[in-house]
Amino acid sequence: MTPLPTGASGPVLKREDAIVLLSTLGLALIGFLLLLGVGVPKIVLWIIISGGAALAFARPEIGLFALILNALIGLTHLTALPRVGPLSVSVAFEGILVVSVLYHAVFRRRKLFIASPQHLIFLALAAWMIISLLVNGGVGPGNIAAIRNLFLVRMLIFFLLTNILLDGSALKRLVVVLMAANAGLVTISFLVREGRFGVEMMSYSEKILRTSGIVHNANSLAFDLTAMLLFCIAAFFYVQHPLLKLILAGLAVFDILAILTTLSRSGFISLCAVLLFLFMKMTRNLKAGFSLAALAVIVWWLLPWGLLFRFERVEEVGDIDRVKFARVGLSMAADNPIVGVGFGNYIERFFDHNVADLQKSVPAHNMYLNLSAQMGFPALVLYLLAVGILWRRLMVMEAEQKAHGGTESFLYYFGIAVQAFFVNLLVFGLSGDVEFEYSVFILMGFGILLYREHQRRMAGGAPTVRERLSV
Repeated sequence: MTPLPTGASGPVLKREDAIVLLSTLGLALIGFLLLLGVGVPKIVLWIIISGGAALAFARPEIGLFALILNALIGLTHLTALPRVGPLSVSVAFEGILVVSVLYHAVFRRRKLFIASPQHLIFLALAAWMIISLLVNGGVGPGNIAAIRNLFLVRMLIFFLLTNILLDGSALKRLVVVLMAANAGLVTISFLVREGRFGVEMMSYSEKILRTSGIVHNANSLAFDLTAMLLFCIAAFFYVQHPLLKLILAGLAVFDILAILTTLSRSGFISLCAVLLFLFMKMTRNLKAGFSLAALAVIVWWLLPWGLLFRFERVEEVGDIDRVKFARVGLSMAADNPIVGVGFGNYIERFFDHNVADLQKSVPAHNMYLNLSAQMGFPALVLYLLAVGILWRRLMVMEAEQKAHGGTESFLYYFGIAVQAFFVNLLVFGLSGDVEFEYSVFILMGFGILLYREHQRRMAGGAPTVRERLSV
């Protein structure tokens, strides 16, 4: 064998050769699957999924944005996608992104961002969930499913978001993705209303058609669309291009129309609360004040008779009496103040605390009572602490932006939008179980990254005045 020349390291596989090799192996695999009788549509679907997984690993931000779009709209629920082993496609993608983040942390020396107060509080909340279940007699399959689907999967998106989006430019791209999700959610909700994906009906003395979504009931749709509306308003004030402003204004009007046609009383009250909060925040800005006043007029003009009907008939409809629901939740929380009845056990333990003599078990329809009844008052304190600490930091950021002339900046407008979202959460939570909605974890992660970007700019002396969004 002829020895290699000095300094040579052996043959090198060129990129072109690697592409040819991988293509050959891929075609061979497809042929093998066809011989085994696997249908062509399923093979194509697997190719798309595999290609998307590879792209998500190479560019985690793309995978994250796809997950966020799916979480808010629920597109995977429209197709019977094959499972990746025991996992759904969306959960498999989350796993791929976790591996990607850990890969960059171990081999690229990229620091993980896991030490914010909210990261630590959510970890403590997860630990408390397990403790409360163990104290209440063990963890069953139903409890594990509830923890996984209602908390851990959503907290995982929070972890991914705060570790994949590394700078202000990435946050701006996230805003664009949220606006796309907003448009998709509004479109889907009206298609659902027209019966393309199924219609939700509620009957009192007559049938009232309520707008809902693929993975949203009427109330949760109103909650998420109010969050999207807040980002629409912030983006409207921030961008300069007239066409972008027109698009955002139109999207905001459609948001309001969709919120009102959900006929959600909680949604309407929360919408009024956040608009009032924004108006109070921006009273010194005449343009902003005029725009918000115009939105209030639009809300009043679009107010559907069905929503007024639901407010008028609230005393006559016993099965939607939130006061009775609250009495049961309060009784359950008062009897189990430290560890609650265990996460996922609310319905199972309902009749043990049915002080309102209801005929069927129903959820608490109250974020505060739901947390307290299932995990005890310490869980409620932890949750409110996560919100309160971030809200306080965003208020500090807002004051420092004002002091440094940054009242037209991205950080300023969207910091106020996240604060308004907390108003939405705390008000809506009085009559809705919205504490673990995807939008809560997404926007809380967004708010944490806003504050971190603000700190970075203040420390580096980066200009914050007249910073503009480029799309």
